[in-house]
Amino acid sequence: NFNNTTFHKKADFSNSQFTKEANFSNTTFHGIFNLNSISLPPSSRRFEGNITPPSDGDQNRRWALEIEENRSTREGRLELVGVKFGENGEFILSNVSKLNPSNFYIYDLDFSKAKRIEFQRVYLEDLKFPNVRWGNINTNRISPEFYRNSPAEARDIYRQLKLALDKQENYIDARGFYALELQAHGRELERELRITGWWGVSLFVIFYIAILGALLGALSVLIVYLTPISVVPLFLIFFIALIFRDRKPIRSIIDWVGAANTLMVYYIYGITADFGLSWFRPLVWLVATVSTYIWLTSNRQAIKGWVKGIPAALASNLQKIYHNLNEFAKTFFSFLPNVSDKQDMSFINLLFLVFISYLVYQTIIALRRRVRR
Repeated sequence: NFNNTTFHKKADFSNSQFTKEANFSNTTFHGIFNLNSISLPPSSRRFEGNITPPSDGDQNRRWALEIEENRSTREGRLELVGVKFGENGEFILSNVSKLNPSNFYIYDLDFSKAKRIEFQRVYLEDLKFPNVRWGNINTNRISPEFYRNSPAEARDIYRQLKLALDKQENYIDARGFYALELQAHGRELERELRITGWWGVSLFVIFYIAILGALLGALSVLIVYLTPISVVPLFLIFFIALIFRDRKPIRSIIDWVGAANTLMVYYIYGITADFGLSWFRPLVWLVATVSTYIWLTSNRQAIKGWVKGIPAALASNLQKIYHNLNEFAKTFFSFLPNVSDKQDMSFINLLFLVFISYLVYQTIIALRRRVRR
């Protein structure tokens, strides 16, 4: 019985065998609380207490509640009730199988100040987390090692936590873990595309925008100058790619394009809406986009002056591309008879319309999630 006990240093019960009920009610831990591979009789067990900073003021010391390969989850019932963590506290649950509410019970855990909450190779979907205060849900606190080193497994952990909280109808915290799931998938795609570091992300975005711009330019030329004869080679290229789509070179290209498109969507979604968690961020982008559009429409002469400063050959090519893109955009606005383009800005208007629609949608969705499921 360790009721009302204070552990000033590491409380290591690794490989311990308890023949009777182990009671840690209202216990304070100033160091690591390690329950690695303990064995308990098949009756109810409670582990209650506070994990707080050391009394000597050493805030850099590591203290944690650590459970790994805990045989009590198979032989008996383990309960974690009323445990609180300090600013550098850590909770580690790893390599534990067959967890369910009948043998593993968590209630009234306060993770709000914990430095790290690490879940590794565990099944969490059937667990319940009543009255658990998670604090800031982000990848720096929730399974950070898995997120950095094994994003595919981290993605599954976040998915399990999302589903577990969904079953409890704790939709607010479940939304946070859904955002982590998307971030882990994005990191998984970065590994697949061999993108590392901020410079790798920057090069990828520049390359993607350049390729997208080239494709839009080519498409605009084809639409503007489309003839029956020019359709034949395009149809042949598409038909050949469709037939040989499962061959290694073509399949690799298709997979790369699919991964790159998904990753770019995640980047845009994260930057503009924080993966659906923020309603304020898309609102800021909305104001910035409208302001930029108003500035562009009212300063066309100044922009033309800047273009004249570019070398003539490059300026001529840019003007041709912009003209073709405008012609391409006019085909869209031709379906709107009441819309006229007096300033020859069809392409800018089209981009503005698409981006504004996206930002308004993200703002509405984020606000809706704040007040209802």
